[in-house]
Formats: sequence, structure tokens, C-alpha cells
Amino acid sequence: FEPDFVLRSNVPFLNSSTPFIIGGQPVVSAGGLTVLDPVGAIIDWDLGLFGGAAIVIDGAGTNQQSAASVFFGPLSDLGDPQFVDIDGRIRGSSFISATGTTVFIQSTSDFRLSRDGDGNGFFGSTNPDYFVLEADSAVIERGVGEIELTQFGFETPYNPNVIALATPGVLGPRTDRTLNGFAGGLSRRFNGTNVIGNFMFINTIEDGSGITIQTDAATGTLTAVFDVQEIDATGNDNRLVASFGGADRSAFFDDESFGAFESTTLAQFTTVNVDQTNLYMVTSEAFQSSNFPGAASECACQFLEWGFWGGEITFDNGDIERIHLATWIAGENIASGIDLPTVGIATYNGHLIGTVLDNGDVYQAMGDFGMTFDFADPLNSTINVNSFDGVAYNAEVGNLANGIYFADGQDASALGRDIFFEGAFFGGGGDAVAETGGNFNIDGPSYTASGIFAGAK
Repeated sequence: FEPDFVLRSNVPFLNSSTPFIIGGQPVVSAGGLTVLDPVGAIIDWDLGLFGGAAIVIDGAGTNQQSAASVFFGPLSDLGDPQFVDIDGRIRGSSFISATGTTVFIQSTSDFRLSRDGDGNGFFGSTNPDYFVLEADSAVIERGVGEIELTQFGFETPYNPNVIALATPGVLGPRTDRTLNGFAGGLSRRFNGTNVIGNFMFINTIEDGSGITIQTDAATGTLTAVFDVQEIDATGNDNRLVASFGGADRSAFFDDESFGAFESTTLAQFTTVNVDQTNLYMVTSEAFQSSNFPGAASECACQFLEWGFWGGEITFDNGDIERIHLATWIAGENIASGIDLPTVGIATYNGHLIGTVLDNGDVYQAMGDFGMTFDFADPLNSTINVNSFDGVAYNAEVGNLANGIYFADGQDASALGRDIFFEGAFFGGGGDAVAETGGNFNIDGPSYTASGIFAGAK
């Protein structure tokens, strides 16, 4: 991806950092974010799929800006090389100030290849390895109040890496799998211009089945269901069941790189009726374009996938809910109670990442995760977190049921923060407990956080 020469943005399909004046007020969006590497995309000519994503997190704490831009679509007219086209859609979100509000981005119709006078959509002096995308109509960027802040057509140039990524041998194995796991993150509910609720996610069902992802290697598609419980600071809760994927709504390139938009099934809540759903989910390996916040090292996991999800849900009473860079983690071989060893001690190391709500400010944070698990005496097991949002935490496993463990503890800085873990073991390479993953929540005075963790032996 080259920087967008129309929008002056280096984040694909997101607006420039140059303020637009709407109703006499400047509106700043996500173009000024720093992208450390070129934003990649993949074309799979065999299955006729195109897709890409940029997950950009710039800075830390209250000085942070972040954005997600996710785009997928099928190729059409593959029988005529001159007129092959890309029929893609866009979903995304951005948070340009920790004290601001989430901005949601979506395309109102497909984007397509821009063609020259001879009808060619791919260009290059030696190989046809450049192309330009343009919108059929508009991309809408919405802030609070559901005002259409900007509406524009655009053209975005791509560099040869887009084509190079699809050369034979680059993509990994693509297999039929069912993944299960956990989700974390924050949703914010708006009534007009007012925030009327901040909700942290936990799994609705305590068996690791809150996240279900099914991949189809033959069609290059996937379906997913995220079943989470939203809880606010006063204990109010809602159950959210969100569905993703299907034909023309997902792209499954290989076992590491995939993503999806909302399915044709509306999201469901226990307390309110949904009128419209616009969502995205994507793996962390799918075209990552920015370092994550903090000095933590990402888990060297082989048998777990994790990533981000978000979007916008509109209710029939006019309220909306926005989710920005929530997290999920899932694996194929989640261990049950009978799969666990009865002797031995294992040490796991990795990371945890999640959304922080600190006295009204919202941002992403990351830290180092470490666990020593005693399979002979699970209640002798401990978890240590190094520098999540600059704070260390210590926890002890208090329960193990059907392969799912629960731990709780406190911060090491006497800030009055409690931390809670719900996790499972995932098998691979002949080891039923090769890796571990789950979700966590932190609760303290004017401070909450929610996300996922991953660790490997």
C-alpha cells in the first residue's frame, strides 16, 4: 500500500488528518497515524479472493491514537483476464484521542479496480503488478450523533507487494477447522452525542466456547459466532451474540490469515432489539502494520490464533454501540479435564493485550504474561503480569473445572486493582497442554480493562 494520494492518508480507506469542516466544526480523523510498514493485501487467484487489513496503534496511554481498516471481497469475471475485477467492502474504526469517541467507517457499496482507456485494471512495465482501487460511491465516516461527517469518493494506489504476496508458496496451509476460545474488549453505547454506557466483555459460557470459528478450505470462507457478556461498572449486563462471515463476507487465505464482516444474521442482545449490524473481525497475522503498545513480546504460539474485532450496532430505539479493537483468541484443540496431565509443572510465557478505560480515557495496552501451572496441584499455580499499562499484577489459580482455570489477584503497586483470568489449554504437536489462552479483566478505582492473553511453553 502506498499512501492515499487523494485522502493524504497512510491508513487505507481512512480519511486524512487534515480537519474537515462540518457544520462549522473541525472534524479530525485517522490519516495522521504512523504506519511502520507497508500495508499488505492478498489476492488468491485460485479461489478468487482479495483482502487486507491495517491495525495501527500509535503511542501509548492517554497519548495514543489507533485505527482498524479491514477490506475483503471476491474477484469477478475471472474468465476474462482483461476485465477481472475486485468487488470489495470496507469496515473499520478509529480512536484519534483517548478522551474522544469511536469513529466508525464503512463503504456504502463495493470498491472496484480503476481502469485505463483500454479497460486494463492491472499495470506494470514488465509484469501487471500495480492496480488502483476506487469507490463506486461513498465511504461514510460516522462520529457521535450519527452525523455523516465525511462522504467522498477515493482512489488508492497499491505497490507490487500486493501481487507478490499472492505468489505460489507464500500462503501457508489452508485447512477445515473449528476453533473455540475467548473474547475481551470494550463497547461504548451512545444516545445522540452522549456516552450512556461503557461495557467490558467476558465469555458468556465458561467452557471456552464463547468464540466459535469454522473455516472452509474449499471455498476460502469462514463463519464465526462471538457470544460475550457485557458488564458495566454498576454490574448491569447484556448478552451479545454476534455472527460473522459466509460467502462474499469473509476471506480465508490460510490458517493464519483470515477475516470476515458481519453475517446476514443481525447481532442479538438480551435487553434491546437490533436494527442494523456492521462488524469486522481479523487475525493479528493478517497484514499487521504497526507495533503494539508497550514493550511486551507477542506470544510465539503455534496452535492459537488471536486477533481484533469491532464495528457498530444500531438499536431500534436509535441508540448505537461501537466496538473498537476488541480482542479474541481461539484454538482448534481445546483441552478438556481428561486431557490434562495429573503430574508435572509447566511454565508458559506470552502476552496479554486489551482495552483500558482509565477515568474516562480509552486506549489499548499490552503486557508480558507468565504462568507456572502445577498439574498435580492446580491451586498451587500462579500468574504474573509484567507492565500491563505500566503496572505489574500477581494472581493465583483458585479453581479448575473441566479443563478451564480461573485465577484472581491484585496489582503489585497498591493501586487497589483486582485482576481476573479465565483460561484454557490448547494442544498441538502431541502435547495436549502446549499452549494456554483466555480472557482477563481488571477492575479498580476509576479503572477497568479487558482483553485476551496467550502463552506457550
